[in-house]
Amino acid sequence: MWDPAQSVSQPHPQRWAILAAVMGITLLGPVDSSVVNVALPTIASVFRADLGSAAWISIIYLLILGSSILTYGRLGDIYGFRRIFLTGVSIFTLASLLCSLSFNLWFLIGFRALQALGAGMFMSVGPAIITQLFPSQERGKALGFNATAVALGLALGPPLGGSYYNRWAGGPFFG
Repeated sequence: MWDPAQSVSQPHPQRWAILAAVMGITLLGPVDSSVVNVALPTIASVFRADLGSAAWISIIYLLILGSSILTYGRLGDIYGFRRIFLTGVSIFTLASLLCSLSFNLWFLIGFRALQALGAGMFMSVGPAIITQLFPSQERGKALGFNATAVALGLALGPPLGGSYYNRWAGGPFFG
């Protein structure tokens, strides 16, 4: 079994595969935070709500995500980063399914809050997992790759949400 205390002398043999997995999951948090922004008018229309109320779909996610990261980092210190990471992935996945089944705006907002709780878990402990796995001479590169996944997720969200919007609204790309 691999001992993190010996990571300086002998790096984890599967560290790059684990980094790829952490990056793939980490990508989902920022995508999910930005994907709904351009689709809000369509979502408001589908739920017959005003745009101000629909904006809470985005606001609640960012509010919960931002306010929970420090807490989850500390819980990772106490209970283990892997446990918090996998719990976050499970909560995020379940909440994503529930979001797709929402029958009114307020359920969607509530499920987005739950989704953000899960995202906060995996986004807060992902860098800690990477820090544990990589020796100091590779750590900066690995953390840079993870930061790139976050930036890529933020960049991919609006085009993905825009394609959703255009498909539902009969826009020029999917009409």
